[in-house]
Amino acid sequence: MEETDDIAWICALVLDECLKRGSRDNMSAMIVQFVDGTAYAKDPEYLPGPYYSDDGDSKFQEAYMKDAQEAGFSLEQALKLRQENEEKEKAKLQEQQKEQKEQQSNSNK
Repeated sequence: MEETDDIAWICALVLDECLKRGSRDNMSAMIVQFVDGTAYAKDPEYLPGPYYSDDGDSKFQEAYMKDAQEAGFSLEQALKLRQENEEKEKAKLQEQQKEQKEQQSNSNK
């Protein structure tokens, strides 16, 4: 760490040193660096799951609302976010299917 902070490079140097010292077997190395990881942290993402209002399971519904509230959403906002996410996924899937059809069409030419 005197020359570089690149852990992968340091690991490669360790393995090179093993070879220089005559290692002829499989080599593995693990270097652990303990640093402040707050720069890598992401804000938690809230992805609401399906909501079942007609099944009569009030404990599920209460837990769903509590989960939404803990993430800073009302039930209505969570349901709207769920719908938006489903629409995005559907559009993404349709685009992928369209691309696959175009690729198949181009490969048949």
